Amino acid sequence: MTDHKRKPRAPITQMSFTLHGVADPIVAEIRGVPNADGGIVALIQSEPASRLFAEFQTEQPILISMQYADRTTDQLEVRGFRDRRKFGGGKNSYFEECFRGFKALVPGETITIYH
Repeated sequence: MTDHKRKPRAPITQMSFTLHGVADPIVAEIRGVPNADGGIVALIQSEPASRLFAEFQTEQPILISMQYADRTTDQLEVRGFRDRRKFGGGKNSYFEECFRGFKALVPGETITIYH
């Protein structure tokens, strides 16, 4: 905010997640071009995404690093939360629940949902 006016940041061009005690970051792959508001689509492969989702449940710090199209950078440190659901974790973890409902589309492909 500048003078009580929102000034959007440049689109994100690089994004990674560094987990507590792990040297190699998890890198998000930016896909396509930003939308009119600078929003992006970024994908993380399933194995590193599983580690990231698991880390979000440990309450350990996660460092999110971003680089923008104007070459500026930001780093955010966030902490996750523990899944306190009675049957949470394992095959019922948030990641597994998300993954079961997710299917990346190939350009031109459509999804049919049956209820």
